[in-house]
Amino acid sequence: MRTTEFKIINRFTGKVIFESKTTHIKLCVEAAIKSNADLRGADLWGADLNGADLSGADLRGADLRGTDLRGVNLSGVDLSDADLSGVNLWGTDLRGVNLCDADLKGTDLSGVKINKKQEGIITEALKSKNPNET
Repeated sequence: MRTTEFKIINRFTGKVIFESKTTHIKLCVEAAIKSNADLRGADLWGADLNGADLSGADLRGADLRGTDLRGVNLSGVDLSDADLSGVNLWGTDLRGVNLCDADLKGTDLSGVKINKKQEGIITEALKSKNPNET
């Protein structure tokens, strides 16, 4: 497989957070997490992270719009204030994931595993992002 230079950019400052020469963006993100890179505000819009290990990542304020997060290990991940609109979370285990103030508009939550506290957070997030829907 051919390697490519992948860069993870901070969506607010435009600065490079992490870069890696690898075969897939998923491997770059996993390497960033393993190296303890500060991924707050990371621009991962549309990334194919299917099956990635994101455990323990701090992705507060990250742009994950349209990202494929099916089968991703999100154990202990902080997604507060992240933009998750249009994200595919089908069947993902979200227990223990911080979703406070995350934008969940258009997110596929089919079959996700959540705890009681998250039920309320997700319900409120969906209501606040779609005020005209009941």
